[in-house]
Amino acid sequence: QMTVREVSRRLTTGEARLSTVSKDLAVSEQRYRALVDHAQGLICTHDLDGTITMANVAAGDLLGYPPERLIGMNLREFLRPADRPAFEDYLAQFTHTRRASGVMSLLAADGRPLALAYRNFRFDASG
Repeated sequence: QMTVREVSRRLTTGEARLSTVSKDLAVSEQRYRALVDHAQGLICTHDLDGTITMANVAAGDLLGYPPERLIGMNLREFLRPADRPAFEDYLAQFTHTRRASGVMSLLAADGRPLALAYRNFRFDASG
């Protein structure tokens, strides 16, 4: 049986390890965010209905919005009506195959047409 002193020592050691891991994770997240934000290409994530959940600085520059404003917007908002059926096909493919690639036609905030090549994969935090 462990003594109270031994249990206390183990808890203290575990807390120190947890603190170190937590700090390492925060540094790793900062590096990831800096890498993504300073990439020159549009990088964003969206959910399965097309709602943007993360966007880098280049995405904002290309689309004409601050990146933080893009969060919550739906990719459909950047499509011409004629391109919406192809987008629905993209979402269906993406939902079922977990991967999609091609060229997506979008409109920037100022109306400029953009043709963006994409190679996307679906990431589920649950595995």
